[in-house]
Amino acid sequence: MDIIRTIIPVINQKFKPDAFLEVMFDPYDIALRTNGHGQAILVIIGKKNSNGNLHGAQYARRFEFDSNDTLIADNWEYIGAVVLQMR
Repeated sequence: MDIIRTIIPVINQKFKPDAFLEVMFDPYDIALRTNGHGQAILVIIGKKNSNGNLHGAQYARRFEFDSNDTLIADNWEYIGAVVLQMR
């Protein structure tokens, strides 16, 4: 099963708007960026190493709206492997 599918319930929550947050979802360490509505739009899922860097997979969220601004699609797209230097 794809990693993103297992954490959808966690990342579909509302978070602090326009923020970069860290979330723990055993066994994964998750870093996410939110938009102005508090929706996760960028997610990195993986494990932190001893230096605190997050090694994992990066996903971007794509919303699609119709002409009436009604949400018609909400998809997560795999971007690739990434190493995020955490401070």
